[in-house]
Amino acid sequence: MDDDRKRVTTGQYVLLLVVAALFFGLATVGVEALAPVELPPSTALGWLGTIVAVVLAAFAFSLSAFLNASPEKLFELFRRSRDGLSQKPGRKDIWSYARFWGAFLLLTTVTLGVLLAYEPPRPAAPVAVGGLDLAKYCSSYDFDSNDVKSCSRAVDLTEACNWQKQRDDLEGVYKSADLHSGICLDPKGKNVGGIDDMLGFCRQKFKRTLDVRASDVDGKDWRCVMDIDKDVVCIWQYSDKSLTAVQENGLWVCRRPADAASP
Repeated sequence: MDDDRKRVTTGQYVLLLVVAALFFGLATVGVEALAPVELPPSTALGWLGTIVAVVLAAFAFSLSAFLNASPEKLFELFRRSRDGLSQKPGRKDIWSYARFWGAFLLLTTVTLGVLLAYEPPRPAAPVAVGGLDLAKYCSSYDFDSNDVKSCSRAVDLTEACNWQKQRDDLEGVYKSADLHSGICLDPKGKNVGGIDDMLGFCRQKFKRTLDVRASDVDGKDWRCVMDIDKDVVCIWQYSDKSLTAVQENGLWVCRRPADAASP
């Protein structure tokens, strides 16, 4: 009879372990799903998810600790008398419950207190390095003028004519104020045609840049234009790949992240 009672008690204990492991796994999944992205949470829903996650984690931890630390008390909880009626738990069993819920409440309280007291580290302010010398940057590519957005150089129509016709004795002139009226004249004043590939001329003229374009938007002359990437200007000017350009009070300046080492 004692062996039968032991087998039944062992089976019940194994069943309880399986159920507890299942709950522990579900609680772990729930904690992963409800864990906040930022600490402390910035929304009411985020706080609710955080509290639920903490409660699940604390309950799972307490249950696991109870099962691992007190297997003999579980045998007492599931031990049956000969007539099949469950015995009432004794004081030790009540103390086991008290220890379980005490651990649960303690862990929950400590975790919530840590969350409330936690302050995320504030990133250090970037370090100002200096302003941008756009004129110097543009001149390094052989452009002779610039604004805050681009470098440019006026097209010499005579130079464009000789490039277009593969000669060296032509002269470029405009027949009117229309920039598309430009023609190429030979030494005898004969019109040998106009410029039909101004973009190709600009690309040949400024081989060091890949994004040059031909523009006539000002209505005064053809210009070869290159847009300015201000981050690139910062890196070029100060020889530091960590720099970025920011606008402050209408002026562009270069800044280095606080955690980046200076060259």
